Amino acid sequence: MAGVVATISLILWRISHPHKAIVGPIAGSENFRNIDCYKVQQCKQAIALHVDESFFW
Repeated sequence: MAGVVATISLILWRISHPHKAIVGPIAGSENFRNIDCYKVQQCKQAIALHVDESFFW
């Protein structure tokens, strides 16, 4: 029973906390990448947010 409760709790925690990343365009390309991993151009007026999970809320 403890394993079932732990599994359900873990699943609920993971779907309620999806991975989010702020992205920006790479210079000379049409591709957008995570600002923490790549050197990208950023606009001060707008932020592009990428969510990697489905929304189940």
